Amino acid sequence: MRLFRRKIRTAKVAHMYLVSIDEELRNRWPEMAAQIAPAIGMQPEDIYGDMVMMHVFSAIVAVHYYDLSKLFDDKVTASLRRCIWDEVNKEEYSFGFTLREYFNTMKAVGKEGDLYLSVATSLLYDKLGSNIVIRLGDDKKANLMAILIKEVFMGFDLEWWKKLNKKYKVRL
Repeated sequence: MRLFRRKIRTAKVAHMYLVSIDEELRNRWPEMAAQIAPAIGMQPEDIYGDMVMMHVFSAIVAVHYYDLSKLFDDKVTASLRRCIWDEVNKEEYSFGFTLREYFNTMKAVGKEGDLYLSVATSLLYDKLGSNIVIRLGDDKKANLMAILIKEVFMGFDLEWWKKLNKKYKVRL
């Protein structure tokens, strides 16, 4: 274990985080879409649209946004949240609007951290559509979006933040 960690500012961390999630999602999504598409008679590119990516990205960021307090003190958490929000708003208005919808929905739940994943999943499920059902065999049916959403969130846990926290001392 390192005795001294290098210092890094929250603004840089926010940028690194958003780029990391974007790259990881773009790298993994085509494979996920290719696996799912044949089962429902769709083309992978139909699942891989900009609107779908924007909602999945927003849901992941929103869950992590509320989980930051598990890893950082109150001041660093507040600064990271502000910097993430500022970084998102530099990009595109519609993306900021979509992310705000996830933030507001999750905030309405209150302080129950364990519910945030369920809330984000439910909102994502609602936004992407819940009407595609696939057969799993033995007369079992499953909703495609429920399977897809579970896959998405399982791949994006807090591991990125934990590694960063071990390597760097995040400062305001």
